[in-house]
Amino acid sequence: AKAELAKLDVSQSFGLEIPLELIHTKFDLVERRFNQAFQRLKGIEPTTLPKPLQIEYKQLHAQALASKGEVLNAVREWIEIDKLSNSDSLIVAENHKQLWDSLSSNNVSYLQQVKPVPGDIFSGWITLALLAKTSPPQYWQQDIDDWQQLFPTHPATQYIVPRVIQDLSQKP
Repeated sequence: AKAELAKLDVSQSFGLEIPLELIHTKFDLVERRFNQAFQRLKGIEPTTLPKPLQIEYKQLHAQALASKGEVLNAVREWIEIDKLSNSDSLIVAENHKQLWDSLSSNNVSYLQQVKPVPGDIFSGWITLALLAKTSPPQYWQQDIDDWQQLFPTHPATQYIVPRVIQDLSQKP
């Protein structure tokens, strides 16, 4: 794919410059060249892009942040993607999966840096991740119920909470 992309002549300016940069950013992330990915992203002003490219930009930026260990900042970016997606279920589901996978891979002490604010989307994600990591088996259902009372309209309810319930119910 890289060889074929290198053949493109963007000097003809068919509006491919930014999509091509985003593709190269994906290559950089896959090849673990995070600094190069960030440099490419810095050269793009996302607010000037059409919405689909804004979403793609933010997805790549969130992935780059998470890869660099800045998961809390990546979560904020994924929350922004939710707002941009206009409830597109495919985008939201993939977005939540990436967000959750990144949160789940962090240790408890890292996640405990955040002071939860009831009703806050960011706090809800962090609190749910902490619950999934620390809830004793005999209390997990009550902990999930308590979480849902604190965050009744949280976006994780649709795709992630069922996954958490399934994971917790399978814990020994």
